[in-house]
Order: sequence, then C-alpha cells, then structure tokens
Amino acid sequence: MKKLVYMATLCSVSFFNAQKFEVSAGYGTGSLFGGADSILKAVGTTIFNGEPEMPNSNGVLTVALTTYNENMKWRYGLEANLESFNETKSSYRKQSYFSILPKVDYFWSDADNKWRFYSGVSVGVLFRDLDYVDPSKNVQKTNDTFLAFNIMPIGVRYGGNFGVFIEPSIGTRGFVQGGLNYIF
Repeated sequence: MKKLVYMATLCSVSFFNAQKFEVSAGYGTGSLFGGADSILKAVGTTIFNGEPEMPNSNGVLTVALTTYNENMKWRYGLEANLESFNETKSSYRKQSYFSILPKVDYFWSDADNKWRFYSGVSVGVLFRDLDYVDPSKNVQKTNDTFLAFNIMPIGVRYGGNFGVFIEPSIGTRGFVQGGLNYIF
C-alpha cells in the first residue's frame, strides 16, 4: 500500500509541475478488443444457433488529459475510452467497453513545427459490461475486467496550441481515430 501511495504522489507532483498540459477528444472506428469479441460471438452464434449474429461497434470515444516535458518531446498522462455496440437480433441487449490507461507518447518532430509526428503506448484496465438475453428471454448480466493496451505506431498532429490529430492504433482505441486537442 505504501508503494502505491508513493507512486501516486510522485505521478501527481510530476504531472502538476509540468510545463504544458493538453486536453484532447477523439472519435474513431471500432477497437481491436471489440472487433475480436464480435468475431468470436459471430462464430459462437453460428455454431449454436445456425446463423451468425455479430454486434457492430458504434466506434470509440476517447478523452485524454496529458502533460509535456520541458522540451515537448514526451507527452504523458491518462486517457479514457468508451466503445458501445448496436443491439443484435436476439442474443445481446447491451454491450460496452470502458477503459482507463496511463499513456506515453514520443514526438519525432520539434515543438515549433506545425506538423508533429509521434508514437505512443498505453497500458491499463478495460471494463466490459454485457447484458445477455438467452433464447428463453432470461437476462444475464456480466461485468468483466481485462488488461488493456494500445499501441500507436505513428500519429500526426497539425496546429499550434489548438490542433487536430489522426492516429492509427492497435488496442483499445479505434483502428483509426481523429480528433481535436488544446495545449495550455
């Protein structure tokens, strides 16, 4: 417990002593986790029901609060992702994923460039909420927790303090995501 308190204090002090903060919001396609889960469910319903039912992702909404180091080469902070799914014919009523991940990004281009290229990684926790309706219309609720990750090979940001970005990713964020961010 002492180690956890020490790490939380250290992270908080370094976060609030930072040079610049950034707030960002993005939206993109379905995630790797949602896609894999949908495919497994489609295979399972095909085997047991004879016809596939595949829940479709509504996309991933991401909100992040990050900070930069002094030379603005490193960005680190916390992101939250939410992915929900459309209902299918009979098997599922509600399915959603919520994840919280600490993240780190490295910028390949200098801070004074309008076009900035970066790579990043995040690791955290994913919560899955699922209401399952069986063939006799009984509702079963399931809440699961998983180790979550996201790898972003190369992202692009354009702008000054206010900017836009596009990021291809593998993990909890959408395979391709775009959005807005503001540095203050």
